[in-house]
Amino acid sequence: MSSVYKVTEIEGKSLGCVATVDIEKGALILTENPQICGNTEEKKASSKWIKSLLKSFKRMKKADQLEYMALHNKWNNFQDSQNVEQIEFFKEKIMERDIKDVKLEIGKIEQNPEKAEEILKICCIYSTNSFDSGVQIKTSRFNHSCEPNATPIIMLNGEHQVRSISKIKAGEEINITYKIDPFFGFRNRKFRQKSLLMKWFFMCSCDLCENDVDINYDASEVLIQEAE
Repeated sequence: MSSVYKVTEIEGKSLGCVATVDIEKGALILTENPQICGNTEEKKASSKWIKSLLKSFKRMKKADQLEYMALHNKWNNFQDSQNVEQIEFFKEKIMERDIKDVKLEIGKIEQNPEKAEEILKICCIYSTNSFDSGVQIKTSRFNHSCEPNATPIIMLNGEHQVRSISKIKAGEEINITYKIDPFFGFRNRKFRQKSLLMKWFFMCSCDLCENDVDINYDASEVLIQEAE
């Protein structure tokens, strides 16, 4: 199957995926199984989990390893941010908690500073791009939208796919949602942006978030509770 999209620079988002042809609703965009996965039986970010992640990384093809290491690392958002208050908040709430703990665990298995730094990068990239089943490198190139036009799914045979959930025109960006909440797009902008900022450290600028007309929080919550 020839690719129906290309990876290219997206203004304000770095890299993203843009349709090269018109894509019908329900069409298959990508088939890709995870290339790397930490041991789900181990506590995430523990030394045993990190060892299992490194073992999985070493089993990857060299080309996949290089492509994986070029994926987005959400912790770099701290360095890129111009919002001083945001940086200080995350230093206290996220950086000092998560990174410090991971570094301590890495120190238990690797004393070489350069190798330890590489392991930290592998862990950070995994945390940024993983779903429950691991990291799919090509799927990781799809940017988030609170109103996505595509979605990743797992078929009954275990095959991982990305399919369109609406018509996508050639030249239009293909987006998925990073949240597993099926009602995420129905929640108000403040809730959505705070949720994404806490988990992935970015302020969402999708069409729904940029729209001046926001969702009524109380009304949407009532509808969501009824649907659930």
